[in-house]
Amino acid sequence: MRILITGARGFIGRHLAQALIEDGHQLVFLDCKAPPHDQTFAAGIDLGEVSIDNDLTHLMPAIGKVDACVHLAAVASPPVFDRNPAQGWATNVQGTYNVLCLMQAARIPRMVFFSSAHVYGINPKWMPTPEHHPLALHDRYTVSKIMGEHLCHLFYENAGISYACLRVFNAYGSGQTRDYFLANKIAQAREGRLTVRNGGTTKDWIHVSDVVEATKRVLVSDYVGPLNIGTGIETSLKTIVEQISTHLDVEVTVEHSTGADTQMCCDSTRARQLLSWEPKVRFQDGLRNLLL
Repeated sequence: MRILITGARGFIGRHLAQALIEDGHQLVFLDCKAPPHDQTFAAGIDLGEVSIDNDLTHLMPAIGKVDACVHLAAVASPPVFDRNPAQGWATNVQGTYNVLCLMQAARIPRMVFFSSAHVYGINPKWMPTPEHHPLALHDRYTVSKIMGEHLCHLFYENAGISYACLRVFNAYGSGQTRDYFLANKIAQAREGRLTVRNGGTTKDWIHVSDVVEATKRVLVSDYVGPLNIGTGIETSLKTIVEQISTHLDVEVTVEHSTGADTQMCCDSTRARQLLSWEPKVRFQDGLRNLLL
């Protein structure tokens, strides 16, 4: 296949691109960031620094015929979104619309849109949480992801672009920035300090390699709609920092909690049945590899 990846230089994008290249696919890369000197893609067309906030149809001659798009480009976490809401809105909502317009103009027939488990809110009513759980307008980031999903459905109904919206729970792995809990706590510990608040909060941690495998499978499926990607296993923040503390021999400081603890846990029955997919990396093993 020939696949367009937006946000190709991001955390999941880098892992996905490498896996697709190894599988023999030809890629077209789009990202707003310049490539770091230690990152090169062995196959495909790199469009360089391109912002999806603007019209993209001028890229049609460069991308050529494309079989599918994986749309990862986004302001990808609530804290980052809240630091600059206008930019977050421009990228996550207008940017998704622009990507879909490019797909319509270039006749790209399939979209895999990276949504988020945040669309269920930070404390879903049903645990584990299935795809038919009510959506929650919890914060501006969440609203932007819900609108992205609705835009995918709009272009499906009006332009025939099939789509799958991957509602990914807490993805982790090598290459994350400190805007994310796990990377932040490991970096803290390596600096000789380690803090935690709301230690009873649980999340469903899914290794990036399992996310990549699910993405590869949904790309070649004909499924249309939302799809949860997670493990169905909860792990608390307290458990994580204790494991980091033990491994790196750093004392944990418990900070004052900000509100009640929350829970998240994925019901991934649909993905397991439709894609014959199973998450393979146990969280304990994935965390251990990051601490090496």
